[in-house]
Amino acid sequence: MVKLLIPIISIIVALALYFFFIQDTLERVAELKIESAQFDETLKSAQELENTIERLTRESENIQTSDLDKLEILLPDHIDSVRFIYDLNTIAEIHNKTLGEVSVEELKGDRFTSTIVTFSINGTYSELLAFLSDLELSLRIIDVQSISFKVTNDSDKDGIDYTIVIATHVLK
Repeated sequence: MVKLLIPIISIIVALALYFFFIQDTLERVAELKIESAQFDETLKSAQELENTIERLTRESENIQTSDLDKLEILLPDHIDSVRFIYDLNTIAEIHNKTLGEVSVEELKGDRFTSTIVTFSINGTYSELLAFLSDLELSLRIIDVQSISFKVTNDSDKDGIDYTIVIATHVLK
């Protein structure tokens, strides 16, 4: 009978050990494997991000300073109103015109700041089109909001008086 009892007791002890100790340990090991896999995935993502940062840093170092200057004009971090008006006047001077009655207004929004410039210029319709064409070719993003005109009979002025309202924007 002892020979029969020893295997039964051994099986009962083995089952008790399994249910009270080994099963909990195996479940904890499974949880740790899952956690380890998540850490490995996070580490892999971090390494990919680091590689991307290094690649972009190398690429940014290869950008020409002239291209950076053009980008600064296209997407300025602030608007220098005096410089902007000077640029407009330079475009007008190309067509032998000068700006008159210039006014500047700054509108601040949630996502961007707009600078509204109103000015007058005198000339023929074809001169206005040439001026607007050059304004369009400017690197700065400019919205022509309105153009109004008044025909003058003044002997000092040739053509038409145009009042132009334009806007340029800066992201905050």
